[in-house]
Amino acid sequence: MKYEIEIKQACEGFWSCISPDAWIQSIGGLIGTFFGALIAAIISIHILKSQIKHENKKELKNEYNMLMKFNEKYLRTVSPIMANLTIIEGYIKEANFEAFRALVDENFQMAKELKNIDTTGLSYKVEDKVNMLNREIQMVMLYFVLYRIADDEINIDILNELKVRYKEFLNYEKMLKESIS
Repeated sequence: MKYEIEIKQACEGFWSCISPDAWIQSIGGLIGTFFGALIAAIISIHILKSQIKHENKKELKNEYNMLMKFNEKYLRTVSPIMANLTIIEGYIKEANFEAFRALVDENFQMAKELKNIDTTGLSYKVEDKVNMLNREIQMVMLYFVLYRIADDEINIDILNELKVRYKEFLNYEKMLKESIS
């Protein structure tokens, strides 16, 4: 018994040798891999956003806590100055220059104390706001001291601008409180 084996090439080239079920399986595998990667990317983006939001809220909470601790000391100095500025404004309108001069001198001394308030530990945003408010208070007080000496006409508009800045500072505290709750 003799067997003859004839070898024929069934296909030519690699691509023509792949069976249709292999093509379907390969395409299905690629689509499955794509959707799996897409789902994983969506989940990881969601987790990343959640972590960023949590970190931001934590940072705002720390900033708020630091601001509250700082404000206890700071507002003890700034609040009387701001209250006195309203009184000073009344003295200017009434032309009561003796009382004006005495209160300006007192406020000027309190404004000097603002330089001694420690702002370390505050975030750079809060520190900038505090430094800006301090500079404006000191500039207004210097303006009044110079006016006291020069007996010129007083510009009350700077008082209104300073009051706006003070309200902005106090509103920043409220905004921080709302953003962490």
